Amino acid sequence: MAIDLAQFRLQGAVSMPRIGAAPVIVIGLLSASLFGLFYLAALNNPGIVRPPKPVAAAPVPQAVAPAREAVPAPSAPAPAAVQAPERPRPVTRAELREIQTLLKAAGYDPGPADGLMGPKTHGAIAAFRRDHAIAAGAEPDSALLEAVRAAQR
Repeated sequence: MAIDLAQFRLQGAVSMPRIGAAPVIVIGLLSASLFGLFYLAALNNPGIVRPPKPVAAAPVPQAVAPAREAVPAPSAPAPAAVQAPERPRPVTRAELREIQTLLKAAGYDPGPADGLMGPKTHGAIAAFRRDHAIAAGAEPDSALLEAVRAAQR
């Protein structure tokens, strides 16, 4: 005996409503939004989308002036190039951890050697700079790292 499921009804049961277009619309919107999320993730991935390389500008041709008689220039010495003093670079977290360890060994209390600047680390660095006549700076730098290393030797 074959039963047609589309027409099968239980006695006394309320019939099921027909499925309309709403699930199709919901599934379509969910699919489109999921595709959009993957698309945005791909756009933000620098391995997939690389910025274009800058194009070097072509040299601008100079207009050639008519030849004049050569006049000797006054012989004044050229000013020496003034070089700005090299600024020490900021330290990395690993280098700051090393500074904290070396300061602890030197008798200063920088707190835990975690590579983070806290109030104890600021105080220990300021005390070390004051005791060793090192110019104070806002942040620890490579010059401080070298000074702390030299103090340990």
